[in-house]
Amino acid sequence: LVEGPSKKNPQELSGRTENNRTVNFPGPASLRGQFVDVTITAALSNSLRGRLQSTDAGVARAS
Repeated sequence: LVEGPSKKNPQELSGRTENNRTVNFPGPASLRGQFVDVTITAALSNSLRGRLQSTDAGVARAS
């Protein structure tokens, strides 16, 4: 679930995984409130870093 801008970097989005872990990733602000697929690229002490996955059309899939 995309919650909104990241607290540490407003140029990135912040969301939650199914396990309630925070994940930060670059993406458009229009995804706020949507469910999207993100590939985890790094695990940090208090959060995860990720990359937004895209569909064949080049747009993130929202559930």
